[in-house]
Amino acid sequence: MKRFASLAATVVFILVSAAYAFAQTKGGGWQLYYSNESGNKYYYDKGSMESPQKGIYKVWQKITETIREGDEQDNFKIHLQINCRAKIYEVLSYIEYDATGEKALNAQEYKENPPKNSLQLGSRMGALYENICP
Repeated sequence: MKRFASLAATVVFILVSAAYAFAQTKGGGWQLYYSNESGNKYYYDKGSMESPQKGIYKVWQKITETIREGDEQDNFKIHLQINCRAKIYEVLSYIEYDATGEKALNAQEYKENPPKNSLQLGSRMGALYENICP
């Protein structure tokens, strides 16, 4: 049983690492869609977008923080699934970075029952909806 848990943890780590590597290779497609007064900027990776079904899109989002004028560091990368018709989104996985924005501190992948939220138009996630959904 202990060996199975260790194997399962290893498989999850490999899957999250592969998703992260995929997001990094598609990094040229990051598009700014929202920013706030605190210096946080929100991007989505246009190059990582997939559509497993009509009206449903999977996309990577990253949240950065302005640390000096013109310099940003990554705080989070989040893999989302957006249902354009139902106006909901699900968090499929996320990666949290350390204070340097270089090292992953925490990674979580939701295989079953990912967190679901409503897309509120006029909000940050509403801005993402407007950029992704036709």
